[in-house]
Amino acid sequence: MTIQRFSSLFYPIFIGLLAMFSQASLAKELLISASSSLTEPLTEISQHYERENPGWQLRLNFAATPVLVRQIKAQSSVDVFLSAALAPVSTLVGEGMIEHQVNFASTELVLILSPKWAQAKDSIPELIKQSSSIALCDPSVPIGDYAKQYLQKEGLWDLAVSKKVQADNVKGVVGFVERGLVDVGFVYASDLAKKNIAMRPLPRDKAPQVQFAGGVLSKSSQKKEAIKFVQYLQTPKGRKILEKYKL
Repeated sequence: MTIQRFSSLFYPIFIGLLAMFSQASLAKELLISASSSLTEPLTEISQHYERENPGWQLRLNFAATPVLVRQIKAQSSVDVFLSAALAPVSTLVGEGMIEHQVNFASTELVLILSPKWAQAKDSIPELIKQSSSIALCDPSVPIGDYAKQYLQKEGLWDLAVSKKVQADNVKGVVGFVERGLVDVGFVYASDLAKKNIAMRPLPRDKAPQVQFAGGVLSKSSQKKEAIKFVQYLQTPKGRKILEKYKL
């Protein structure tokens, strides 16, 4: 193959790759810190958003809500904060650190059962009493607080604490129970959208209201685009994806 022939074949490919990498290097970024329970839906939403908004990349940071709040207070590069509870967002709004608050999704608290308990027919209080271990997060984490609210209403909080196996976040609870390391645990219904795990919904009169909220950091250097993204969560396309994950 002659040099001229080689060049004519591969030069367009080279130019295309160069353009692609140049575009990626010039893309602007939004840093979004979100509750770990939003990992799957937010990853899918970000893919759609980037396709519809060329030149923007969404950098996603998932962790337990208290961890995210500490990160936000320690450094100002975060543009958007999305929480699995209203209180952390409202607190940051009150401190002047967040604006443009939105309550963008809700879900239900459920009890999941390990494989050996999957066929149990007992009520949730009886399952709590009979189990030898319960996966729970600390009440400083939204899922832990929601579980505590329910258990206190049933008069079972102290018993549950005595059987507690602590998880860092809701993904940890799912992992413990799914692998049969713990008998039962409390998670969001949205965490089971693509899981085959036995679960029990809580009675509506005793179930806490699970509300997801978020907002734009006051010190965001990309505030206009951050507001646009937060609003995107409530568009028909954003809602469709959230609903796919039971949010």
